[in-house]
Amino acid sequence: MAQLESLHRDEKVSLYQIRDGDSPIEEYIFSTPETREICNRPELVGIEFPEGMRTATARLLKLSPLAELIGGKSGKENCILHFLRGGLNFQLREALNEAYGFNRQYCSYMTSQRYQRGKRWKIKQDQYRKIDYLPGSNLLIGDCIATGSTMENGLKVLLDNAREQEKPVSNLVVFTIGCSRAREILTDFHRQLEAEFDFGRTLVFYVEGRFKLADEDMGLTIALPGTDLLRRDALLAPEYELSLYDRLHIPVERCTIYDLGAKSFTYRDHVHEVVEYWQQLKESSLTLEQAYRERWPEDDYHSLDSLKESRQQVWPFISEAEIKELYEAYRQRWDEELPDDESVDHQALQRLADERIRIMKDLL
Repeated sequence: MAQLESLHRDEKVSLYQIRDGDSPIEEYIFSTPETREICNRPELVGIEFPEGMRTATARLLKLSPLAELIGGKSGKENCILHFLRGGLNFQLREALNEAYGFNRQYCSYMTSQRYQRGKRWKIKQDQYRKIDYLPGSNLLIGDCIATGSTMENGLKVLLDNAREQEKPVSNLVVFTIGCSRAREILTDFHRQLEAEFDFGRTLVFYVEGRFKLADEDMGLTIALPGTDLLRRDALLAPEYELSLYDRLHIPVERCTIYDLGAKSFTYRDHVHEVVEYWQQLKESSLTLEQAYRERWPEDDYHSLDSLKESRQQVWPFISEAEIKELYEAYRQRWDEELPDDESVDHQALQRLADERIRIMKDLL
């Protein structure tokens, strides 16, 4: 079972290292107030979204191990590779400036558009590539990783470029809203770099959790397999799990994050996607409880003791007070927000759907 080791915890940023078997890459989860809002509020669009990511990432960069790995070099010895459009949302260039005062960095760009052929995801429109960096630089990437098609294709291009120009990178650092597919792709890439160059470390920093990728076998009434990043069956930061009880709609949303590019750059497309999901829920035969438990089952919440036993296996650093706070948030939801006569009523789901549709349409 994967465990989190606490490296840093305060109100502004928490950082955990994932202990999950033998792997050549280092996996971390970080949590901030800004990234919790990004993951929980689909109505957060436009400039607010990347600005929140910049603030959160700048805080993370000031912590070990990044302060030594990245901050210990000059700005020009760090290259940021952007996969267009989604990667722009992480604002890594601005975060490096805020964290370390770097004014000059190399920035590379590559277009990428995935499409589905049968059950496999392919990449098209990746012809525009502007890749340049100093030999031995750190390479930084920010992107959403679901199937990982964009990351896998982009790293292959990068590896080919490094071979042709004899320009190795020294370390790879990835920031992602993603799932364990990131681990598979980065492990393979790390081993190739290690075999061919004098390569150092690969580090991946998951925003709020290592989420679960939806697939056709999960029995979800409404889902996009290979796209939706789910909170259920995921490895979450404790701060993020508690935040799921801030607002009733959060566990019911189709996924943790909708299309990153649309949220920032074509917000109307994003709004229509979220509205369509809630309209489908409204027209379904599901009760509010059924829709809720499909995406957040709460199997370990039957008692304070069962929750404590389950979470302390994953978060060995967690205090009794924090477990109790989480359990009380759960109790409040089902005692006050979802009493029995409400949760089994389809009209309760319709009312929640109407509220979410109104809030999203207000953005138009």
